Amino acid sequence: MVEQNLTRNISNFINELKKKEKREEFGYSFAEGKNILISCLQKNIPLKYIVLDKTKKELFNDILKKVDNSIIYWTDEQNLLKISSTKTSYFCITVFKTPDIIENVDLNTIKAIDNRNSSLFNEIERFLDREKFISAFLQISDPGNLGTIIRTSIGFNQTKIILFESHCDLFSPKVIRSSSGAIFSLEKIINISENLEEIFLNKIKNIKLKIGYAEKSINENNIIGDIEFYKNSQRFLPLLVLYGNEGKGIPERLQDIKDFSISIPQSNNIESYNLSISHAIITYSLYQQTKLQIIAKKS
Repeated sequence: MVEQNLTRNISNFINELKKKEKREEFGYSFAEGKNILISCLQKNIPLKYIVLDKTKKELFNDILKKVDNSIIYWTDEQNLLKISSTKTSYFCITVFKTPDIIENVDLNTIKAIDNRNSSLFNEIERFLDREKFISAFLQISDPGNLGTIIRTSIGFNQTKIILFESHCDLFSPKVIRSSSGAIFSLEKIINISENLEEIFLNKIKNIKLKIGYAEKSINENNIIGDIEFYKNSQRFLPLLVLYGNEGKGIPERLQDIKDFSISIPQSNNIESYNLSISHAIITYSLYQQTKLQIIAKKS
């Protein structure tokens, strides 16, 4: 079996993919790490190139038996770092076809939610019937947060999430790495066009769900109320949980839409939790409540 060395053309192509507009133009993305390669193979994501550190062949022997040798290229660590998006190459760069999981939602699509035959209406309704809650995020700016949120979501069977523009690029290498490959398990990203948050949240209430805003605790009374929510969250289902932007939170113009606030008990020694941590705590609580309820009904 003849081994191929990394070529300049492939290096240039990968460097081009560091730009969002080029990823969109070519339809390919890339990320570093063995776990990304494994996830692509597990989910049958079409691969274009695999670039590996030739001094670390023993790390990839078993994996490469499952891969067409014609897309494997070898190089040294120095050249890997030149095409990597990080200061560490992780010995592996995988270039893959960008999954078609983003459903862009414009004003006309949102207006159609009034019609129960709306595909968006039916899709969210079916998901809520199965999973009981769905998470939505206002303008996530940190790709590390977005990747971690995706990883947590998949861990709790939340295979659909709602994003409001403008948010960081879903298929940037940092988002993919931070998701640890979980992004390939997402069924759908419902991507709401910019400045349509208010009309979408009002229309989505036609599904007969409640809308809770994830907001920080500000006093003891809130904390007591939150403990009650976490103990009896099934009373609030089906539910859309809205998380604000990392810096700005949820704007005042959206406050009248919510049915209630969700905040997390905390000490006075911190201002607030990181967005991805808040999402993990609330998602775990809701998942625990809904799954225990389902198990109880079956037993």
